[in-house]
Amino acid sequence: MTREFSAKLEIGRPNAPPHDPTTAGAAALAICESTLIALTDLGIISGKQERALLEDAADSHRRAAATSPESADMHLGAAAEIQRFIDGRKAAWKLRD
Repeated sequence: MTREFSAKLEIGRPNAPPHDPTTAGAAALAICESTLIALTDLGIISGKQERALLEDAADSHRRAAATSPESADMHLGAAAEIQRFIDGRKAAWKLRD
């Protein structure tokens, strides 16, 4: 083992970028999307249940936008992202349901 490689093992990831909330949010979203797709693909939940869960999440953000003017843009953005995911999943649901 080279000295450089050994040093990297000892101190972790020295070249890793600093924590960024946007990056963390994108990672969390990808994990949730993959989990939801896997649950549906494995038959643990149905396409209808997946759709209902996503529609409920989008509706929750739309309601929050209406009652929280200071964070309305964030909530409307979240609702739009969820709607894009719903639109992208419609073909898969048609094949299943």
